[in-house]
Amino acid sequence: MNLFRWIDSLVNKLVKNYTLWIFGGLIILAIIAVKAYSAIFIPLLEPPVFSSYRVLQTEWTDDRRERYYQTSQGSLVMPYAWFRALEWRTGTQMWTSPEVQVKYGLLPDNDTKYNPDRMPIGIVKEIVPDEYVDDLGEGQKEWASLTCAACHTSQIQYKGTALRIDGGEGQWRFEQWSSDLVFSLVVTTSVPSKFERFCARVNGLKAGQKCSTDEKKLLHTQLKAYFNSDLIMEAVNAVINHIYPTQEGFMRTDALGRGVNGVFGPLNPNKNINRSTGSVSYPPLWYTHDFDWVQSPAAIRQPLGRNVTEGWGVNIRVEVNDPNKRFGSTAELDNMFWMESLLATLRAPKWPEDVLGPIDHARAERGKYLFNEAVWSQAPSPVLEQLPANAQDLIAPPNPNRPKTGYCARCHAPTLDVQPNQYGRRYIQLPLYRMTVLGTDSWVLGTDVWDAKGFNERKVYTGVLAKPSYNGQEVVGIGTALTTNVTGVLNKWFQEHNISEPCQIIMEGYRPNEFRAPLGYPARPLDGYWATGPFLHNGSVRTLYQLLSPLSEREKTFWIGSWEFDPVNVGFVDEKIKGAFLYDTSLRGNSNAGHEFRDAPPSTPGVIGPYLTPEQRLDLIEYLKVLDSVQMPPEPLQQHTAVLNATARFYEGHTGPTPVGAPEENGGFKKTDFCAAVASAVPTPTAAPAPAAMKK
Repeated sequence: MNLFRWIDSLVNKLVKNYTLWIFGGLIILAIIAVKAYSAIFIPLLEPPVFSSYRVLQTEWTDDRRERYYQTSQGSLVMPYAWFRALEWRTGTQMWTSPEVQVKYGLLPDNDTKYNPDRMPIGIVKEIVPDEYVDDLGEGQKEWASLTCAACHTSQIQYKGTALRIDGGEGQWRFEQWSSDLVFSLVVTTSVPSKFERFCARVNGLKAGQKCSTDEKKLLHTQLKAYFNSDLIMEAVNAVINHIYPTQEGFMRTDALGRGVNGVFGPLNPNKNINRSTGSVSYPPLWYTHDFDWVQSPAAIRQPLGRNVTEGWGVNIRVEVNDPNKRFGSTAELDNMFWMESLLATLRAPKWPEDVLGPIDHARAERGKYLFNEAVWSQAPSPVLEQLPANAQDLIAPPNPNRPKTGYCARCHAPTLDVQPNQYGRRYIQLPLYRMTVLGTDSWVLGTDVWDAKGFNERKVYTGVLAKPSYNGQEVVGIGTALTTNVTGVLNKWFQEHNISEPCQIIMEGYRPNEFRAPLGYPARPLDGYWATGPFLHNGSVRTLYQLLSPLSEREKTFWIGSWEFDPVNVGFVDEKIKGAFLYDTSLRGNSNAGHEFRDAPPSTPGVIGPYLTPEQRLDLIEYLKVLDSVQMPPEPLQQHTAVLNATARFYEGHTGPTPVGAPEENGGFKKTDFCAAVASAVPTPTAAPAPAAMKK
């Protein structure tokens, strides 16, 4: 009874004591705030990043490598002065400090010739053309921009040695970097002391000086406009409405989902921004210039069109409303072409025996037999495995020259087009495999819809472009929409800068700008793929050993974040370090099913070969370490090298942004100067009539 009286007395005191109620409420609010902060500002990596590293590929000079790291493609992420003035999260450490940026998986770059501000690899300064400063640049001339190198520069580490892999699978955790950038700016505008410091830095004031009332007012006005822009509204909408519900983590992003949302969202935000769970790994870039189609489901034919699409998805600004400026953009097509030419000379990295261990040549020889010669008796015919030929959907028939033997070669051996195109060019024809054959999209089993299926089903509401660009069609398929819009950007840029037809053909890679949306996935050559884990298109299998194993032997969860390499199983180690990302294969979009080697009845979805013993798996891995299968005709490589040599004066030796397009009085060059150099480096393109079999 005394206990009940004590409880009754305590309750009465609490009810009457408003101070206790307020104190309790503050505690609850504090708990909520801590949980909200932890959800938004998650713990991040503290990886060991060595100041020196060894470059595995030697095709590039140091100047060209650094220019690749620091050449803009035209994305506008944040005004450059703000980006440089911003403090990280709720503290006082600078956002751009290498110690902060490496936490997101971005690599530091200490080159002072091309990168005096010590920005991380792939984060650069973009100079907006004068005619687009007000319309597309929100009145700001200089912007922080993204470029190819952020996602496509890799570094692996082994026992204290760092190995740089150009064109490799970057470690960048893009979605967390983007959200932290926006929230850091929100915090800065909300906390008076942080805003004071931010304003002083933006205006270039000396230490101890403060902004005037007018300077603060102007900055607040600019910030308000920035927060109301499509870029920020889409980012906030993505967080609030869980547009990308499956976390992407390191080394991958929802490329097609984010790209299409970014390109077409402004036309109709209510209908063109779709939820997506199609995260894919950043693919390696060696040899991709010579593929017939690229992207995870082999959706884009032309290199330049592909780069515009990628850049548009990460904030290249494009004018679509003003009829007089329609499809004018901040895209740097000359820079994109230069980087594409450079990447076209890049070879796959060679296994460094002195660091990762010597090759067991006897084991590699056994693996070579399994890869190239072994026969799987249950292998379906190419007609049953691959998507059916369809000229309307731009799908070619299976290539008759593809090998018929080899557990791996019959799918992954590089095989050139049967016929050259109208410019006499032949590319590596990637076979397109049906979903039911690969089994890597578990929507086959009724659970997930990933990038290929989501992209295939995507419809675009054309909005203001319906009449001028789509003959009045208000809804079109994704292939038509991308072909139309990206072609509009390309043609507008060529027109604005008086680009000659021969130069245009060269810049476009001798290919038409075409898009498709097949329900299938391509099989690429595997040279250098030992350096590209985690594996499968969505990064769901940590090591090559597990990729060659049955599904039952693959990890269901593993940690991504450590850069330490496992040279035996081949892949990054599974280590729960601070800030590591837990990859859970049970989540939507993360399935590790398919591409299995196991004994199963014929035509079992996802089974592509027979069971491999542990020794056979290691034999294949050893051969993959030395695989060198891509042998292209020498003429294209010679022409890419000639283009790089002819355009060296525009890119090599200049500090800061490239001078192409800058005022001549400031040491700049006209776009026509660049084009003339390109056209002088290679023979004038001459188109021949397409063979009858190629006509549609």
